[in-house]
Amino acid sequence: MLLLAALGTTGAWAQTGKIAGRVVDAETGEPLPGVNVVIEGTTVGATTDIDGYYTIINVRPGTYTLRASFVGYVPQVVENVQVDIGLTTEVNFALRPTAIGLEEVVVQAERPIVQPDISASIANIDAAVIEALPVATDVVQVIGLQPGFEPGLVVRGFGGNQVAFLLDGMNLADPRTNAPFTGVSFTAVEEVQAQTGGFTAEYGNVRSGLINVVMKEPRTNRYTVDAILRYAPAQPKTFNGDANDRDFFWMRPYFDPEVAMIGTEAAWDDWTERQYPKFEGWEEAANDYPANNDSDPSNDVTAAQLQKAYEWMTRKNTGIDDPEYQIDATITGPVPAIGASLGNLRFLVSHRRTQSAYIIPQRRRTYRDYTTQAKLVSDIAAGAKLELVGLWSKRKGLVRPIAIDQGATSTMLSGDPPAYPWDWRYDLENRILGDDGVEGHVARAALYGDWVINPMDIDYALYGAKFTHALTPNTFYEVQLQRVQTDYLTGHIPPRNPDPVVCVTPEPAILPIDDPACQAPNVIRLNEAPFGYESKGAQDGLSANGLRIGGHGGAAFDTSSVSRWVINASLTSQVNRYLQIKGGFEFHLSDYQMNYGEYDPFFVHHANPTYRWHRKPQQGAAFLQSKLEFKGLIANLGVRLDYFNPSGKWYVYEPYDRAFTAVFGVDKLDEVLSKEPVDKQLTLSPRLGISFPVSANSKLYFNYGHFRQMPDPVPLFEIERINTGAVARIGNPNLPLQKTVAYELGFEQNLFDMFLLRLAGYYRDVSNQVRFINFQSIDGEVNYWVARPWNYGDVRGFELSLAKDRGRWIQGFINYTYMAWKGGNFGFEYNYENLVAQQNYLLTSTDHYQSKPVPEPYARVNIDLVTPEDYGPNYNGMRPLAGWRLSLLGTWRAGQVLTWTGQQLVAGGSPIRGIEQNVQWKDYYNLDLRLSKTFNMKFGEVQFFMDVSNVLNLRYMDRMSGFTGADDLLDYMKSLHLPANTFEGLENPPYQFIPGNDQPGDYRKPGVEFVPIEVCPPAGCQPVGDEPTRPLYYQDGTYYSYTGSEFVEADPDFVKKVLDNKAYIDMPNADYLTFFNPRRVYFGLRISF
Repeated sequence: MLLLAALGTTGAWAQTGKIAGRVVDAETGEPLPGVNVVIEGTTVGATTDIDGYYTIINVRPGTYTLRASFVGYVPQVVENVQVDIGLTTEVNFALRPTAIGLEEVVVQAERPIVQPDISASIANIDAAVIEALPVATDVVQVIGLQPGFEPGLVVRGFGGNQVAFLLDGMNLADPRTNAPFTGVSFTAVEEVQAQTGGFTAEYGNVRSGLINVVMKEPRTNRYTVDAILRYAPAQPKTFNGDANDRDFFWMRPYFDPEVAMIGTEAAWDDWTERQYPKFEGWEEAANDYPANNDSDPSNDVTAAQLQKAYEWMTRKNTGIDDPEYQIDATITGPVPAIGASLGNLRFLVSHRRTQSAYIIPQRRRTYRDYTTQAKLVSDIAAGAKLELVGLWSKRKGLVRPIAIDQGATSTMLSGDPPAYPWDWRYDLENRILGDDGVEGHVARAALYGDWVINPMDIDYALYGAKFTHALTPNTFYEVQLQRVQTDYLTGHIPPRNPDPVVCVTPEPAILPIDDPACQAPNVIRLNEAPFGYESKGAQDGLSANGLRIGGHGGAAFDTSSVSRWVINASLTSQVNRYLQIKGGFEFHLSDYQMNYGEYDPFFVHHANPTYRWHRKPQQGAAFLQSKLEFKGLIANLGVRLDYFNPSGKWYVYEPYDRAFTAVFGVDKLDEVLSKEPVDKQLTLSPRLGISFPVSANSKLYFNYGHFRQMPDPVPLFEIERINTGAVARIGNPNLPLQKTVAYELGFEQNLFDMFLLRLAGYYRDVSNQVRFINFQSIDGEVNYWVARPWNYGDVRGFELSLAKDRGRWIQGFINYTYMAWKGGNFGFEYNYENLVAQQNYLLTSTDHYQSKPVPEPYARVNIDLVTPEDYGPNYNGMRPLAGWRLSLLGTWRAGQVLTWTGQQLVAGGSPIRGIEQNVQWKDYYNLDLRLSKTFNMKFGEVQFFMDVSNVLNLRYMDRMSGFTGADDLLDYMKSLHLPANTFEGLENPPYQFIPGNDQPGDYRKPGVEFVPIEVCPPAGCQPVGDEPTRPLYYQDGTYYSYTGSEFVEADPDFVKKVLDNKAYIDMPNADYLTFFNPRRVYFGLRISF
């Protein structure tokens, strides 16, 4: 029976923990051999050795009751024994001899505040902690609150495909990008372990962070249900209306009575004109309208008709009408009728669906995510357990064709607003609106049409089987087989029906096309544009700067299918009470069937890139890991051997090979270039983690390791064919495995038996990262990009956290992370066969410079106030004051460090020599809360909750999306009163500015009228603009006003008001896309039984 001691429903890689301790005689202190220690409700247990020690290995994370019994002694029960992933829980017993009147002794286990065997920065988050936080039903948001983590699974400066995300031991990486799938069911989670470093040798293809998610264990004797609904009514995601507002950038010039008919130049001053696009006016547009310039006066249309027709063209509802919600439910229990006869067969089924509205609605107005999880568990024999796992997900969103050009069509747009004001992952300007900003014709078409951004579906499926077999009470092995597959479908927008559907009559009025009035010659007949796809480039024809209604969008396609088989096995043995050894292997076989690109045949000057390739790379690994546990030292020692075979052969070519020209190109590469076998790689990675318990209340820990990872498959294998047939990008399958070398030193201290203080310092050296290099021949016919392992960087920092996870009334945490990173590139980005062009490039290039260290500190605080279940008066079993919970979550993040040259505002390395990182975006602060009330009912628990995001309704100006173009950004930056030393690295400042304390991200107070301030040249002030009395003028610390005939010192009170309100800041022109995340309230219900 004790063979089952090694069992739990375990994932293949460190999804379990263990319980260990000693049993002694309570009166003499002598060890008791032969004592049975069993986890109640199971057959899992162990027997103490001659020295009274026992070890129960392979225990699933969770809370248990432990029972020790021995002939002649009173049994003892220890409740609330908490087991965590990969850790040892120590439980000691002191048994009393049997005597008359003595009954079974029950005690409560106390989890140590300082866990002695942790040799890395690890957070174990159980379901109760997750439930209390004011976040969506999203595991990733919970993880993102831990020290070292930032939104989007960025871990100590790096994220995305450097993070491993495991569900019951199965890796949820998307084979196409190596990025993790994270949309797991919230209610299915038993425990989450988040680790920022010190990964043991069993973990591969991970360099930044490790997330272990353990699903609930279905019970053999009862059913459980847990369901959550979280709902927020439809509301704007920005502070300033939407694109239909008559004051918006693309609306006011066309509808403002002051200028709509006569044009912007005729009525507005220079400063107002800068805020909007130039428009000639509807009267001038009518003069130029084709029907008004033929020989038939009967078909002439009026300016008012053209304006009404533009109203039809901009009729799209750009507001948000869809609510946001998360629905998540899990059912567990024994399989009816046949479960008992099939090894206590039990099941878990979960379903999760979410909806979030797009800030800029397209043909799809919302992003939707559907995930279903299931698992079956069977004790197929004594000491043997089988688990079958499945996960199926469908994501329905949007993708912009520009992503195709970069080979990244898997980058689906979600409905999430930016996490920070400078968060490039939610950059609407580049990901929806286009490179030219809101003023570009693509952006305008995306705002008012539905044909620019393609709909995209991603189907993700995981199938897995795990078998665990205990050979002895101290030894067991695991075998796991899994297959993941991701299918992509990006399709064209349905074509537009060219037939007219409405007409605009002279009144003017918009009428259905079948109305008799539409038969008149002087009407404007309009089809369903700007809805539906039209490949030919066209504008609405209503004015000189008309709305684009065809071409330059909606041209993406993607029917790629990627799969990966993974088999791994391991053997774990508790050799003695001091030493546990684990060894194993794994093998991956991936299958990339890639077919994606852009099809825009009307625009022959577009590259129309297409990618079609099929490869089957292989990965393998073997590892050996040991854990030594002594009283004053716990050591995790391991080594990992990684193997990578890109498989097959690859092209042999010279840097400026003519095979890449349109004369030969993709179609003839196999004919004109020879091939040779690709390189196979074998690397050895040591791993070390040591914990030094200084006392029962403190410890030091250190870890060190080498971590390697396969590069993304796109730079390995891609071949890009453009419309001429030439090769524009070619893969490099001989790229080495990307490498991170990491060190960490930490200290933990128990304070007052209530708080855990942790301080950790770390350093990471990152190398062999991909950098794309361009080669251009003398005649320009050869022009392609290829990947090289020439990008490097390092990040260093420290984390300070104070956590309180016990107490009846108050719990919470506070953490602070200081991080600084720098990076650079080897070699040069551009390589010209023309030596003169190459020399000119080298004289000005900075792309090989190493950046200065960039500090990026951030902090979070959570205060969780609880009224205990037995608090307050009892009315027939109801306690109205009990079960209340108020959880407050505060966030601070230092602003992004940038380089402002006077002409460009950039992150990373400076584009010019002399200055770098001379400005910093305004810091970010936020406060969220959750208020909940739990009712204990006869059937279970019912909880009502309310989440409020951005409680204080703070505004933060987005760095990306509100600027309508490069000139708009320049106008904003030059209006700021930056510190006097901003350009001290240059011989002369690029422009004259007023010194002050402004930062990028500062803004004019809402409702305050713009008051321009002009800096006078040294020779003296001169009137500026066509309304020179409007601005203030500044010279040598003094502000002046222009009366129309002379300059006089400005009214000090007026100047103070202008400066206090920052009325001088020239705000971004697209005001509705400038401030995101207004206060939002979510209502929720959770039922558990």
